[in-house]
Amino acid sequence: MRTLAMAILSLSTAAQAAGEIQILRDIPYDATHGSAGIGDLYLPANRNGKATPPVLLAIHGGGWRALDRSTFAGVAEFFCRDFGFAAFNIEYRLASEENRWPACGDDCVAAARFLFSDEFRRLAGFSPEKIWISGASSGGHLALWTLVNLPPEAVAGVVSISAIGDPVPDFSPHRDRYVTLFGPDPTPENLAALNPAALIRPGMAPLLCLHADTDAVVPIASHRAFADAYRAAGNPCEFFEFPHDAEPNEGGHCIWRPGSKPHRLLALLEERISAFVLSR
Repeated sequence: MRTLAMAILSLSTAAQAAGEIQILRDIPYDATHGSAGIGDLYLPANRNGKATPPVLLAIHGGGWRALDRSTFAGVAEFFCRDFGFAAFNIEYRLASEENRWPACGDDCVAAARFLFSDEFRRLAGFSPEKIWISGASSGGHLALWTLVNLPPEAVAGVVSISAIGDPVPDFSPHRDRYVTLFGPDPTPENLAALNPAALIRPGMAPLLCLHADTDAVVPIASHRAFADAYRAAGNPCEFFEFPHDAEPNEGGHCIWRPGSKPHRLLALLEERISAFVLSR
């Protein structure tokens, strides 16, 4: 199993350039999980005059059981390129018979805590006081889960895209992914344990939720339920519902620019995120 020290020694060969972005590949945040406990660190060349750039934890989707960090690389690049963020785009243990809930949730919280560690400071050359978090679909759920499992003072802001918020509205049309998480007969208690709204408390970070009015993958009601609970606790939350056909798009969430590699969010979503981030 590679240690962090070994990873640091290999950075000279692992670093890649994406325009003005330096990417340090395969950084372990939890070496005990092998390739499921790593991420790519995107470092901006232009830090907008800041000695310590803001840091984003980026979490891919895939129904908790599929896909990998490459599917969210375009979002990590967007935060790095447009705002001068450092972005840590992670893998986590995908749901399976061996990795039931809360394995993936625990991994995302562990990755967030890694960003405050001495190991990260030695690697990146700086240490954040607070972090940002973003994810889409089930990755949006994991972003919300990470938010509510960190101290409120540790999070600067969250961008949740097409997220599974409250699992109850999502369960009936998509029971199969919950079977992967919990086994053949998911119970109401299982869904309650998965619901990040149960851990909301006052004083949490500003939250931006983005969701198409018609989403074939995650019903908007699931995301709205979390947003409503977040506001009810007195926390700042913007919910941006947009027409599913507002721009040409691809994918059931209606969020990706056609043909973009890596996936880029639609222009209207990037604009909304920009307004949110730059207002903080």
